[in-house]
Amino acid sequence: MRRHLILAAAAAIVVLGAVMLLMPRPAATPTPPVEVAAPAAPAPPARPEAPEAFRGVWAARPTDCAPGRETRLVVAADRLTFHESSGPILAVAVSAPGEAIFTVELTGEGETRTAQHRFALGDGGQALTALDPAGAEILVRRRCPETLPDAA
Repeated sequence: MRRHLILAAAAAIVVLGAVMLLMPRPAATPTPPVEVAAPAAPAPPARPEAPEAFRGVWAARPTDCAPGRETRLVVAADRLTFHESSGPILAVAVSAPGEAIFTVELTGEGETRTAQHRFALGDGGQALTALDPAGAEILVRRRCPETLPDAA
């Protein structure tokens, strides 16, 4: 009897398997492909720029406004040009209203060095005072009349 039950169960399993194979299956709905966007390239770091109010040609004496003069300083958007050295601005830190510290890679007299220059605006933006690290006045330059900065 036991043997008959086992044979009957086995036959039922075979029949059930055959029925399952013959039954129609629902059509598979295709899954739309997922588009993965490529990661965006990181934006290039913003180049540091001199604040607009600091830009221009500055000199300690009106006669030094001409190119090649000793106290002449050109503050362009992306570089500082002194009498014997010039270079790109690497960083600008606004330390107080009307005051900024420029980190510049200066090249001149056969050397390249990184230097910091601290400047303060005065007299309604017509004076540019060079300050030492402690904030003491080193040199006061005045804005030159509308002149084109030299390309140096």
